[in-house]
Amino acid sequence: MKARSGGSFGWSELAGLGTVAAVLICLIGFGGVSSAGWGPASILLYALTASVAVASLYRKLHISWCPFLVPMAAFFVLAVMQWLHWSSYPGATLTELLQVSACGCVFLLGLAAFQRPSHVRAIGLFFWALTGALAVEALWQYSLSPTLIYGYRDASYGTPMGPFVYHNHYAGFMDLLLPLAWAAALRTDSSPDAAWVGQLRRSIVPALGVVSVLAAASRGGVVTLGIEAAVALWIYRRSLDRRRVVLLGTLAVTFAAGMTIAASNSSVVRRFAQLTRHDASALDRVKVGDSALHMFAERPWFGFGLNSFASVYPRFQTFDSGLEWDSAHDEYVQILAEMGLGGGLCVAAFAILLLVAGLRLRSRPASNARNVRLAAFIGAIGFLFHSFGDFEFHAMANSLLFFVLVALVAAEPQAPTRIRRHSRSAVSEGPVRA
Repeated sequence: MKARSGGSFGWSELAGLGTVAAVLICLIGFGGVSSAGWGPASILLYALTASVAVASLYRKLHISWCPFLVPMAAFFVLAVMQWLHWSSYPGATLTELLQVSACGCVFLLGLAAFQRPSHVRAIGLFFWALTGALAVEALWQYSLSPTLIYGYRDASYGTPMGPFVYHNHYAGFMDLLLPLAWAAALRTDSSPDAAWVGQLRRSIVPALGVVSVLAAASRGGVVTLGIEAAVALWIYRRSLDRRRVVLLGTLAVTFAAGMTIAASNSSVVRRFAQLTRHDASALDRVKVGDSALHMFAERPWFGFGLNSFASVYPRFQTFDSGLEWDSAHDEYVQILAEMGLGGGLCVAAFAILLLVAGLRLRSRPASNARNVRLAAFIGAIGFLFHSFGDFEFHAMANSLLFFVLVALVAAEPQAPTRIRRHSRSAVSEGPVRA
């Protein structure tokens, strides 16, 4: 995109606002699990993507080529072919196609929006604020009305946390947000002393986010946070100020432990303790995953059709827990069952590209913007790990936020452009060299 002066508003800013608005619409709409949530967000994304495409054609906006588009396009084409010819449930496949295309739109908008370091820093601060607001709302609900979303929507049929009906979806959303919140909290300022005080103050927000994940009692969410912390320590192992890390870590753990004890929250401890006994939740998920692999064995190449698991699974069910299983609680075996090897290869290629892009970020010069991009990489990797034990991508808010983070990782930073200035004397003497 051509350089713009001052704080002027352009297409890249519009694209950035579109990504934020779509995520917020789905988040507020109970995580986007129903069409009332993901429908308006998808329509907004389609319209903005069409506008950005027109702007790109007229060279008012430049979007660099991104290798992630290859496996994403292949996945989309395969799903379209399933809908037209192979799906066991074409209607469900079409519904999922609309959601997949919306995720592709938010990724393209992110590529357009996050080329400038200033935009990257701004989105980091926004996600820091969103982490705090969401954590406060979730903890308020957990304390005062644990079965009501927003204090009025009855969700006693589920395990609600925050605006999500399912507590693991809330934990997955926080798994994506928290690395960005920590990156914004620990950003460096001009004065070292002021920076240290500011970092301590800003760290309260992600610490609240950690407390809310503990309150949600999501085993996958807690383990994923540990994985993300380990990845972050490995990435920054050569540039860490050990004293600061120890102090901030102590602050976060002490704050989280104190809030947890004050709230008398021992449910997450009990849930981990259940793993030492016959835990029906964990064992049943393993059985469902095994059935999904049998589905894959029957149609190994192209599967039964995207989003067809709920309609096909009863034929392969090997036990009866009295529950209906709409998802396999493992996104990867479900992709194999629904999309076959074709879809599995697309997902594997996407994950490899994400890993390569994230490792390349480490070699770039240190800056607040690079730290936000690395935090997005850490959050995306953690979310992919969490998806081994839950159907995280089936909450549209989580899917959209995941692809926003991948766009942060993949977007090529825009090189600064020197603006050539002319004066009257310069015009008379000849052009001025930039």
